[in-house]
Amino acid sequence: MIASRGSARTDTYPPPSTQTVGEQDLHSHVVSPLQVLAAAIAEEPARSLEDESPGRFGMRDAWRSEGRGGLDARVTKYFAPKITHQTDWQVLAAQSRESTLRLEPAACDPLTARLIDRHDADHYFDMYFEIRNPFLGLHDRQLYTPEYVYSRSFTLFSVICALGCAVSARPRDQFLYPALLSLAEAGVKWSIAVAVKSVETVQAIIVMQYWAPLCQKQSDDSCWLRLSHAFQLARDIRLDNASAIADQVNMLCPDADAERKERLARNCERTWLHCFISDKHWGIMSGRTSCVSWRQIPSSMDGWWRKPTASPHDRLIAGLAEMRRLLVKMLEQGKQFSHTLESITKWHSEALETFEQFYNSRCSVEDRTVPSAISVPPLAFYTSHSIMVLNAQAMRDLVAIGVLTTCQPFLEIARKTVQVATRLLDHFLFDRVFLDRHRGLQNNQFIMICHAITEILHAVRRGGLTPEEVDSAAFKVRAVPRRLEKIAEELPSSSVAHLYGNLASFFVAQLDGSQNSDSSQGLSGLDEAGASPSAWSGMIDQGLIDSSTWMNMGFLTSDVPIYDPSGLGGIDGASLDTFSL
Repeated sequence: MIASRGSARTDTYPPPSTQTVGEQDLHSHVVSPLQVLAAAIAEEPARSLEDESPGRFGMRDAWRSEGRGGLDARVTKYFAPKITHQTDWQVLAAQSRESTLRLEPAACDPLTARLIDRHDADHYFDMYFEIRNPFLGLHDRQLYTPEYVYSRSFTLFSVICALGCAVSARPRDQFLYPALLSLAEAGVKWSIAVAVKSVETVQAIIVMQYWAPLCQKQSDDSCWLRLSHAFQLARDIRLDNASAIADQVNMLCPDADAERKERLARNCERTWLHCFISDKHWGIMSGRTSCVSWRQIPSSMDGWWRKPTASPHDRLIAGLAEMRRLLVKMLEQGKQFSHTLESITKWHSEALETFEQFYNSRCSVEDRTVPSAISVPPLAFYTSHSIMVLNAQAMRDLVAIGVLTTCQPFLEIARKTVQVATRLLDHFLFDRVFLDRHRGLQNNQFIMICHAITEILHAVRRGGLTPEEVDSAAFKVRAVPRRLEKIAEELPSSSVAHLYGNLASFFVAQLDGSQNSDSSQGLSGLDEAGASPSAWSGMIDQGLIDSSTWMNMGFLTSDVPIYDPSGLGGIDGASLDTFSL
């Protein structure tokens, strides 16, 4: 643990040090006039008074009489080397009383605010690492103890406590969660507003967005703005530079042993990898352009997760980084070919083979007792969805050149999509990691589940599947709302699990209609799921979701919308730009 100063209350961890971590110049790859000015000012004050000619003594004395000493102190301070790493504790201690962005020190985290005690914090950390971190893998539990996190960042500490409280089964925590979430949100907003420069700030923003509460409308969600800040902040503190990371670790813990330094360095590397992964996760889901290029990460992650100091979840991080980079490269290659039936099918066939090889080699494990085995099912889940995205792009390209959805090449890709979609649902419905930690699913995974359902629904409507394939896929689709309902019952009302449970129920109703099932079968499925089409329409009428986005699932698939959004009260049905990676 990093040494801290000051006395400690009995219900809190020792308050962290407010001493500056260190200063380091950042050298951009672009020539900056500001850096030229800063370098000139750094040299001039020491020699300017000595080099003056006798005729200039009058001016020099005048400057001295004004107390400026050759340069205004404000100018010198302005161009001084910037601090590249700061804890939020340091920024909090240095804030002005007149600051419009002032955060009250007595209420900056749940321990200081006396909402929880040390035992509560330990429990919330256990819940977070046991239930939620396995689906993300951002934090090393051996390094990120409650004491260490509290000493480094009250913002990240508040976020982990809130996320752990949300999945806690203790009755008291259900009432405490809104207050903890409010503190965590306030800390993140304040850290962004005052530009706190730390690895923990980047992590807090990323983690908070993966489990962000439900917005009234998806189009009002500001997660992309926050994530963009996290990605730019990671670059600013040079998490993409190995030598800068080593310097920071040596500055942070100069007397630490080699293993401790290695864990700290891996923490920075892991955070940068997750910037890339998160960028691609959210970019695919929302159709946003990328902020972090796949060329900015190491070429191979295979040896990185096998090191002795690796976290069990580093296998997931390494696999996700390689998988996302592979997907982006495949999609870029697809744009380089002339769009003909032959070129599209050839590109898709080669890309699909590459992804299936990746799935077979990276998403299987012989020994289930090794710690890293916990990362395999989530990686297989994400990889299956990436194959669905790849297939959706190929089908969309075929439609763009006039290929009918009833022709054999299109139907063949659609059949493979159904196979992969049912495989994704298998992980969600039957895999032990997902069953034991179902409350830990993050927002993007809910989108992937509903995307799989829509692909199956479109394939059933389109035809070309055998009755056995339809029955097998439909069985799994009908099981999804029941599972999502169970998850939603164990999470706060602000969780997006409630939204996607209703959305899945709506798609089950559409599937029942497409199969021309008898009324009893359709009603049975909806009763078990706990929602009906009329209830879903009521949610739309009340403005609880952005129907132009969720009803028009064309932003994730190649087919026409399930409903025409223009028929739902005149809502604008503009679709998102698909796969702008």
